[in-house]
Amino acid sequence: LPAFKSLLEYRTRHFRQSIGIVYYPDAQFPAYAGRPFLLRNDAARQELQYDMEIKLTDRMDLSFRTAHNRAERIADHPRWLDRQVITGDWKTRDSIIRLSFIRYDRHLVTVDDLPVESAPTTGQAVVMQQTGGNRASFRMPTNDRYRTRLFARYRITARWQNQLTCVYDLEHGSNFRRNGVIIDNRFLYRHKTHRLSFGIKTWHTQNAIYDYSPDDDNSLPYSHYLNKNLNLYAAFSTTFRYGDLSLRAEQELHRDRRTRIYTGFTLSF
Repeated sequence: LPAFKSLLEYRTRHFRQSIGIVYYPDAQFPAYAGRPFLLRNDAARQELQYDMEIKLTDRMDLSFRTAHNRAERIADHPRWLDRQVITGDWKTRDSIIRLSFIRYDRHLVTVDDLPVESAPTTGQAVVMQQTGGNRASFRMPTNDRYRTRLFARYRITARWQNQLTCVYDLEHGSNFRRNGVIIDNRFLYRHKTHRLSFGIKTWHTQNAIYDYSPDDDNSLPYSHYLNKNLNLYAAFSTTFRYGDLSLRAEQELHRDRRTRIYTGFTLSF
């Protein structure tokens, strides 16, 4: 069969559900192609997706999302890798509170799920790389991982907002001190095409934690956290007629006390 992606959606005023199928049999993606899967970025896979959203009141929404991904050649990996997310939203004119409960298969993030003794000890947010073709050892008796994520944003003025993100990652059922915690508090400023954010972030984890933060107002929504650290950071971005410019700086207050600066520049014609 050729590669295809199909989505069927049913929507009413207070209810929406969709079911999708993605099939990509080729061994690799073209260099210019996007990634059709939610759970994996490698090719030669198939994926099933189901989303449901219910509007309980004018201010409260409830959603459930599940996705199942498997290698095209069943002999390579016969088991489906899956992820489920239950999210509740409370929205007002000036604020939003979002609480998510997530269950996922550890093999979805095996590269990033290395124990500290097998990983660098700089205490920084890093992208882990798997070496030697060996998978890391795990202390959980099953492949399940559980995560609770709290996101809150409050509008202080027309241009200023305060945002808080808290993540608790359950990986060790019998030793809660070895589970992961992330706390990120920031202030946001928006004026026309200019955006400014600054804040403080702290984390403590025995294993590297991979967290996707689509609500975050910055150019680095994918974050990897290892060991423990305390960071100050600031970011600025602006959009102009032919592109955009972004700048981000981070200062470690623990361990190596490193300073990092990220820049980005895009031209559009």
